[in-house]
Amino acid sequence: MNRKTMALIGILVIAMIMLLYWFYPSKAKSFLTDEELINEINPHFLSVKVSEIQDIVYLDDNHVFVPYITTEGDYAISYWIYEKRKWQNAYTGTLGSPLHVKVHSEQYFLLNYDPLQDLQRLDFYLIKDRSFLVSDGIQSYQPRIQLKHSVQVADFPHSYSAIKLPENWIDLIGEYEQLIQYNQPDPFFGDMFLPPTVQFGVIAYDEKGEQTYPGPENGSGYGGGNSSDVINYLDPSQLEAAK
Repeated sequence: MNRKTMALIGILVIAMIMLLYWFYPSKAKSFLTDEELINEINPHFLSVKVSEIQDIVYLDDNHVFVPYITTEGDYAISYWIYEKRKWQNAYTGTLGSPLHVKVHSEQYFLLNYDPLQDLQRLDFYLIKDRSFLVSDGIQSYQPRIQLKHSVQVADFPHSYSAIKLPENWIDLIGEYEQLIQYNQPDPFFGDMFLPPTVQFGVIAYDEKGEQTYPGPENGSGYGGGNSSDVINYLDPSQLEAAK
C-alpha cells in the first residue's frame, strides 16, 4: 500500500470520526444561564428586550421551554433544542400565539399570557380539510375532521404552560402521515411539520365568554421550521357546526 493510498484512508477515517462526533446523539450539556439566554435572545429584537426570565421548563433532557417577560411588559416564549452538541434557539417570539412543538412521541402547545388580560379559556382545534387520495388507481374521499380541546387558562398556576396534546390527536396525525407517505412517498412531505391539509387553530375567550385576541399588537418571532409551528387564531366562521 503506497503512501497516497494510506493518506486517503487516513483522511476518510478522520472524516468518519468527525461525522460520528457531530451527528451521534450525546448527553445534553447544562442549559444556559439567565444571563446567557438574554445575550442570545436580545440581538434578534431591535427594541423589545428581555426583562425577566420567568422559568426554565424541561420538556425532556434535550428540549427546553423558556417563558419570559419583555421590557415592554409582553409575555413571550422561547424554545430550545440540544442538537449538534450545543443548545440551539429553535424559536423565540412575542406574538402572543401558542407554539406547537414535537418532543419525540409527545407533542405540546407552549403558551404564555399576561394575567391582566383576563383570559379565561382557549379552544384548540385540529382541522383536516376534505381531500381525495388515489391509491392503486382508486380514488377515495377523505371527509373533514374537526376536533376541539378546551383549556381553562384561569386555572393555570402561572402565566405560562406546556399543554400536552390529546392522545387521539397524536394518533390521528400519525395515521394520516403514514397514509400520505404510502400514497405520496415524496421526501418533501417528510420534512413538513404537519401533514398537508392538517392544521391547528385556537380561539381565545375572556371572562365574559367573549372572543378575544391576546398578545401584543406588534409582536414578532423568529425560528420555527421543522421544530415548531405557531398556532394561528381562528374566527368562529372558519369552523363547521356539528351536524
